[in-house]
This record gives sequence, C-alpha cells and structure tokens, in this order.
Amino acid sequence: MPTLLTHDGLPARKNPDGSHSTEVSITVTDPRLNEGKPTNIPSLWGGKEVDEDTAVNNALMSKKTYKSFATIDEAVSAAKARSNAGGAGAESKTMLTPKKARK
Repeated sequence: MPTLLTHDGLPARKNPDGSHSTEVSITVTDPRLNEGKPTNIPSLWGGKEVDEDTAVNNALMSKKTYKSFATIDEAVSAAKARSNAGGAGAESKTMLTPKKARK
C-alpha cells in the first residue's frame, strides 16, 4: 500500500480501527475566510486534529485558497463527497501510484 499523505504533506493519521485519515474537514464561517461564507478547511494539521480557532489560523497562514459555499448544507455535502473520494489521500494516491489510480 502506498504511503498516504495529508494536505500538508505528512503521513496520514492511523485511526484506532486501522483506517487512515488524510484529512478531517470542518465547515467554518469565520469572517477572515471568504468573507464569512461557509468554507471547508482541514482540522488535521501536522498529524494532529486541532480546534476550530487553530484550524482557521493555520488555514490563513497556509495562504491556500479554500472554496466557499452558499450554505452550510452545501459545504457539508461537498466535504462528504471529498471524503468519499479519498480526501487529501486522493491526490497522494495519484502521485504515488499513478498506474493503479488510473484503473
């Protein structure tokens, strides 16, 4: 199995049930991100899950762009779809095992 990476390039977190988390998203409405519109950001930073304030600060410091949504329901639906697609691990699988990812 390839090494799965988080959004910040670290190995995925191993969960107690044996699964791995490449991303743990939260939906925030912080005015510093997308003018307070519902926005999904990672709460898994440096291999540890952080609180909302820390996640927002880390997202701002990362200088990355995060998509906003019209409603919280839309944001949550998008986060679930991303999770079902493999989260941040979807990109790392593609980078590490391109032949398998294309099947």
